[in-house]
Amino acid sequence: MNIVVRHALVQIPANLARVPLGASRHTLAKNRWRGVAANGRSFTFELEEPLVHGAIFHADETAFYVLLQDPEKILEIPLGSPTATARLAWMIGHHHFPVQIKGSTLRLADQPAARRLFALEHVCFRERKSVFQPFRPGYPH
Repeated sequence: MNIVVRHALVQIPANLARVPLGASRHTLAKNRWRGVAANGRSFTFELEEPLVHGAIFHADETAFYVLLQDPEKILEIPLGSPTATARLAWMIGHHHFPVQIKGSTLRLADQPAARRLFALEHVCFRERKSVFQPFRPGYPH
């Protein structure tokens, strides 16, 4: 049985098993898509607004279902002085790379164009695999 999801749940019933449904960042950005949870249950998402990593989207008498964004390869750059950070922001913004600020680091998806830019500009970065949630207009950061 396919279940249609239109929005996230506001409240989660207590004492239920947690069942994940994994999806890529690009899939979670869509309003319409299909997915299969870890227990094999199928869902069709017909949303007004895309859901995010960690959103609880369905519950029944035995379980609640949560979206888990797939980790991806990212580049992480420690933020330095205000001048260095402003220069870095200008370089990355000029190339329209989506970014996420996490603590004192700037994160972006690992892509060849970013690596070339950082090599050219001598920007040190660290490679990681993590959930990447770039800024999206109209969403809390």
